[in-house]
Amino acid sequence: MTDETIKGDCSVSLIRENEDGSADYEFNFPPEALAALTRLGILTAIQAGIAEAECLNPAEKKLPTKFTKQIKKLAEEAGFVLWDDEHWKPKGDVVDWAIKYDKELVKFYHLARRSND
Repeated sequence: MTDETIKGDCSVSLIRENEDGSADYEFNFPPEALAALTRLGILTAIQAGIAEAECLNPAEKKLPTKFTKQIKKLAEEAGFVLWDDEHWKPKGDVVDWAIKYDKELVKFYHLARRSND
């Protein structure tokens, strides 16, 4: 690297090259550019924080509701009773909800968590 300064409204100068391969630079900006960069940095940090916080409140985020083959497999593994081709089954239903499923829901939760890890 050469110790080169880019001149104009802004300047960047190499101060030193470090033993670990990194380098230290000096940036000089006019007040307007520094204010714009500061605003951009703050807005970017806020947007990143909002994006990360969305996972903390899934109720506001629309989640898919389609009963996929993967969900059916997990439900079956957890012990849910699934409808076959009985003529009395409610149209479009997969799980027979006429049974108490407290233990199965807990097992389903743990199976789903394990599949995400």
